[in-house]
Parts: sequence; structure tokens; C-alpha cells
Amino acid sequence: MPEVNRSFVVGVDISGGDVNGSAITQADVDLVGERLEVQHQPAATTAIAAAGVASMVLAKNRLDEKKGSITIPPHCGLELWDIVSVVDEAANQSGNYRVKRYVLELNSRKTAFLHLLELSAL
Repeated sequence: MPEVNRSFVVGVDISGGDVNGSAITQADVDLVGERLEVQHQPAATTAIAAAGVASMVLAKNRLDEKKGSITIPPHCGLELWDIVSVVDEAANQSGNYRVKRYVLELNSRKTAFLHLLELSAL
């Protein structure tokens, strides 16, 4: 699924009327065209709140756009949202990611611990 570059959020104000807000990544729209996500968020009671929610939709999509996972030996200093630089010398590629989730796992066959990291964009 293509990444979202424009979001439109519809909320409901205290008198029951519709309010809306939007956010856009203009550089991405200029490059590939508009990819819109529309959401109904009744908790957004003002246009400013709806625009804030729309911005958060774009931010979440940006974080979810670049994904990956790696397995490493245990690292006692690892924390959520740390930045990890991954280099693949064979493919001549590299990239920086944030640690979105990690699991410390025991491999009982090898009697060794492993860290499984889920990665997202910066």
C-alpha cells in the first residue's frame, strides 16, 4: 500500500456540527501525487484538534513506512527509540532506523539469548 501524504480528519464539535482539519506533505505530493487518508474522529472537537490529529496520522505513517527487523546478540544498553545504523556491505546499502520494539528471546537449542528488534523510520 502506498504511503499516505495527505490526511483529512472530520470531528464533531460540542453542538454536534462537523469540524475538519487536514495535513499534507507537499514535497511528496509534488513528486508522486496525492495519496489521501480520511478519518472520522469524534474526539476532535475543534478544527485545530482535527488538524493536530491529521498531522499525527502523517507522522504515524512516516514512522511505519520504513520497516525492518534484525536479530542481534543481547545488548544491555538497548532502549526503545534508539537509532540503529544498519550496513549491508555485500549489497552496498545502509540506513538508519529507530527501535520500535524489542524482544529478548532464549534459544534453548543453542542455550543463548538473542535480541529481536523491530525497526521503523527515523
